Amino acid sequence: MVIACAGTSKGEAYFNKGVDFSEQGLYAEAIQMYDKAIEINSKDASFYFKRGFAYDLLSEYPKAIEDYSKAIELDPKYGVAYFNKGLIHSNLGRYQQAFQDFNKVVELDPDHDEAREERQYAATSLWSQTASSASTVSEPKRESTSSSKQKVIISSTSKNTATQPTRPAVPETKTKPITTPTQEVISPTASKIIP
Repeated sequence: MVIACAGTSKGEAYFNKGVDFSEQGLYAEAIQMYDKAIEINSKDASFYFKRGFAYDLLSEYPKAIEDYSKAIELDPKYGVAYFNKGLIHSNLGRYQQAFQDFNKVVELDPDHDEAREERQYAATSLWSQTASSASTVSEPKRESTSSSKQKVIISSTSKNTATQPTRPAVPETKTKPITTPTQEVISPTASKIIP
């Protein structure tokens, strides 16, 4: 198979072939092409970003995060890499990391409304996690006798984030958070992952 084309480097030719595979939904094949492009030119941030995106779509999140991070290392102003990495962190419940990633996107592009929304979601979710764990009260120490043991149970009014539905890594459409009658905020099901 001849990959190189006139006017492009061999690395770019592999990269372009990877993009073609990605557009066809053939992400494993795309990753193979991106691997070859990176072997030839390991200094191009877009090669890592696109491979990370393919890993993301295959739900291989640790590899996706690694590639998005490498793209950011090579190009610290690669806002979309921060954004996609933030989405993965948010979807995995890593709200502190998500907040940091979305904050960086807003720092780079103050008009990025989706990043602002996602940053707010991460902050609210982080607050809920913190409030939920802070409301857990341990049983007071008591002198126990063999005839009576007491157990203190305190129910929490905070949202239980462990039972919250998780947002899929690549959902279909964008929706606004839905407020239930108990005022619990259910996370948006929309993805804003940007290829």
